Amino acid sequence: MNLLQFIWSTSLVLALSSLMVMVVLVLRRMRDERRARQEQHVRGIIQKILFNYMDSDWMSGQKDLNNLMNMNRAAQHVLRTLTIDLCHLIQGQERQQLTSLLTRSGFRDECVLDLRSKIVEDRRSAASALQLFSDSTTEQALLAALDDEDGRVRLAAAGSLKMINALPDLRVLVQKLEEKDVLASRDVRTLFRDLARRTPLSLRQLAADADGDTQLKIVLADAMSEASDFRLLEDLYRFANDDDLDVRTTALRSLGTLQHPDASAVVEHSLSDAHWQVRAVAAGAAGQIGLEHLVPQLSTLLDDDSWWVRFRSAEALSDLGATGRQALRERAAIVRSVNDNAGGRMAALLLDEHGLHELVPFADAEQAETAGQVPSHA
Repeated sequence: MNLLQFIWSTSLVLALSSLMVMVVLVLRRMRDERRARQEQHVRGIIQKILFNYMDSDWMSGQKDLNNLMNMNRAAQHVLRTLTIDLCHLIQGQERQQLTSLLTRSGFRDECVLDLRSKIVEDRRSAASALQLFSDSTTEQALLAALDDEDGRVRLAAAGSLKMINALPDLRVLVQKLEEKDVLASRDVRTLFRDLARRTPLSLRQLAADADGDTQLKIVLADAMSEASDFRLLEDLYRFANDDDLDVRTTALRSLGTLQHPDASAVVEHSLSDAHWQVRAVAAGAAGQIGLEHLVPQLSTLLDDDSWWVRFRSAEALSDLGATGRQALRERAAIVRSVNDNAGGRMAALLLDEHGLHELVPFADAEQAETAGQVPSHA
């Protein structure tokens, strides 16, 4: 075989391989679309059964019960997914009726059994679905699931225990979720934010013991933004002076959300932090809280080396009423300054965004054009 034949043979093999791969992908796409249509059809049937039962009297329950008990495994998976969705939508009598029907159909028992399944997704969905059932059997099964080897299952179990008001001591819960990848997840933050709304003082107990756990302090500082008890401010002040950069920024972000004026001293101190991330968040917090006496410091930060600090400071000034806007106008009118007048351009940019650009007292049109330029690295 000469070189030309080899090239042609190789090209033919590659072309046939590409064609086969394309055929396989098309077949998989067709299979997935057919499965999705089937699941959607089954979901519609199950949804109709559940809604009919919740809307009717108990005499029609036996027919609905029989329909649910005769479902195959695939349909039971769809039922579990739909149940998890409904958990967040229904309350009161309808929720009680749905729980009664699912209990009689064996749904609860199937979920408890699936907590021991070898398939992680089955265990996770089972743990999530059990939030409808508040009996002792469910509680014990979910508490045992907090020791599951997979963090997603433990987190789903914790969420269901929260819904049935059966969470263990928070120190125990943190130990169960201590893996960093779990504590750093969005679901953990959602869980602790809800705890902050329900039992804010319980977070104070954790905060007192969190000195060596950076990730836990970040979760707690984030959750405290939802607390209605301002006694948690003391913990946020401490976190805002933590050695860890992420802890400081998270605490300052929460202080800005809470908008309590007593945070003034902490925010002012953070405006001169060595890290630009902290200065930027502190500037934003000053604007959210409405700390007008920090206008001079924010004006100075318009010349910061970091673009984000300049931007957040300009935003804060625009949020601080007439005093802050006047500081922006004065800064935008200065053509020559440090950082090649980056602060003046940023001030002009924010004034323009708020429709106040025409009020800037520029000396001439050329100066106005210069101050209105956006930094090239923005």
